[in-house]
Amino acid sequence: MNYTGKIGLFKFRQKYSNADRYTSVSKGCLHLHHDALKAIDLKVGDKYTIEKGDDDGLIIVRHSKSPTAPIVKEPENIRFQETYVLEFLGNNARISAQDLPLTDIEFEEAGDKLIGRLPDAVKISALQAKKLRDNEEADYRDIIRGYRGAAAAIALEAHRYGMKDTPIALDQMISLLREEGHRISQINGRLWRLDDRTATLGDLVQLARKYEDSIVLVAA
Repeated sequence: MNYTGKIGLFKFRQKYSNADRYTSVSKGCLHLHHDALKAIDLKVGDKYTIEKGDDDGLIIVRHSKSPTAPIVKEPENIRFQETYVLEFLGNNARISAQDLPLTDIEFEEAGDKLIGRLPDAVKISALQAKKLRDNEEADYRDIIRGYRGAAAAIALEAHRYGMKDTPIALDQMISLLREEGHRISQINGRLWRLDDRTATLGDLVQLARKYEDSIVLVAA
């Protein structure tokens, strides 16, 4: 059985615990009707979780036993229809920081959980705003659009072999780290100032992969 709902996202800055820096995350909400929650026996007062599915682009709604999990609240009257609003953090569902107006999303009942495919507009990579690609053949010109040289070769090979390698130039990586709240400046050709310590380019790459594990640094 399939159910139609709405998903919305907004981007905000969240402070790290015990640290004087911030990271960008998404807060999301799902609008679902009674029949969708009833399908998995999720009721007002029950704890729930919204998390990443087995494949990229899928999210799961299910019961949770975690003591910190959110609780289903009484439905709201939205456009003259009772609607349950389920809030969640985007990083739990591998959704990167972004804004998204309420958009249709389809869920399928799968036993004790609802499985939904995220709208194409939702980014699941902090570095890409492209639509999700499937394994069907694509024109190589589309695959490498926006890349040149080594970056284009990496993008093409990643597509051919189903890898997640994402080519990124140095300035893009620096922008990513700064967006995540880090202070970065170049000291000389080999050394950088990262927050309050000295770092090499390798240190920067390693840190960037904590936010996006598929990046491959290429020359500009």
